[in-house]
Amino acid sequence: MATVRDVAQRAGVSVSLASAALRETKAHVRYSAETRERVLQAARLLGYRRHPLSTALRTGRTRIIGVNLGNAQSFLNHPHSARMVSTCQNALAVRGYAMLILSLGGGVSCDLRLLDGIIIMDSRPEDASAVEDAARSVPTLQWFGGVVRSPAGISGAGEDIHAIVRRRDHETSARYLYDLGHRRIALLEPYGAISGAHTAISIFRRIADERGIAVELDAVYDYLAPRIYPNIMRYLDRPRLPTAFYALDDEVAQRVVDKLSWRGLAVPRDASVFSRQTDEGPREGVPGVTGLLTDWPACWRSLVDQFVEVVEGRSAAGRVEPVIPAQRIVERTTCAPPREGTDGVESRVRKTGDVA
Repeated sequence: MATVRDVAQRAGVSVSLASAALRETKAHVRYSAETRERVLQAARLLGYRRHPLSTALRTGRTRIIGVNLGNAQSFLNHPHSARMVSTCQNALAVRGYAMLILSLGGGVSCDLRLLDGIIIMDSRPEDASAVEDAARSVPTLQWFGGVVRSPAGISGAGEDIHAIVRRRDHETSARYLYDLGHRRIALLEPYGAISGAHTAISIFRRIADERGIAVELDAVYDYLAPRIYPNIMRYLDRPRLPTAFYALDDEVAQRVVDKLSWRGLAVPRDASVFSRQTDEGPREGVPGVTGLLTDWPACWRSLVDQFVEVVEGRSAAGRVEPVIPAQRIVERTTCAPPREGTDGVESRVRKTGDVA
């Protein structure tokens, strides 16, 4: 890797002059525009890049943003979370920042002088004091809420954009499935939290009441890790099943499709499967599923850009305003109206002794 000395030798100038020209400063060394262009040309030819640590010592900024994931293994287990972290990293790179994965608290210390800011994507209850301490040293963004904490104070509305969109997901999905004619629906929420399934149930019931239709809803909650969904698989062993399944994402939806196929049931002939978080294109090994496509990357990039403005002191308000992402239904081949005269699904083929 080329050094300042290599650039100086190539340009035929002193090391101090080359260093000053690369930093665009004439404080101690005078040079002409032609000389500076010669130095820059030499730097380009040699592929010279300034060392980030030397720049940090001079400017007092490291251009590193820490991202706290709490229990990183659990957090990254979901592809939606993995895409969120990846999008954040790319958005920071575009602004000239590097990302450092953190685990504040838990007995692990971090020298905050290495960071220009911190994004809290996830944290454990025991991390609360460490997060508060960090906010006293560097600007800190609470990702799910848009709250910015900094040595100057707290700003932001505190609205969890993800919770807002999740409620919108349930409303849009309920209307779509009801429009198809489904009245018996299973809501599959593998988050390990009953509250998530209850929120979906209450919204589905509200939409049904607004339409004056009678529905039968089952809430099935499960644990996301290690992505085997035992509760959901047991539910699918029941002799009588609903006509539609509302799944968290494409992977859960495909697991449902596979299980129904094992039971001799076809999708969407015998049952419809709808994904709350579908992808633009099918992931490897996961065929396309009818579902909601939400432009989360645009929302996440906006959060990063606004936070960088706060970090660099260019935000007059010192806050971020979460943007509600655009959303549309992608219709593929896993949803259709229920068969006439049916309010549930019976297994067509099942041999005694078979194991799911």
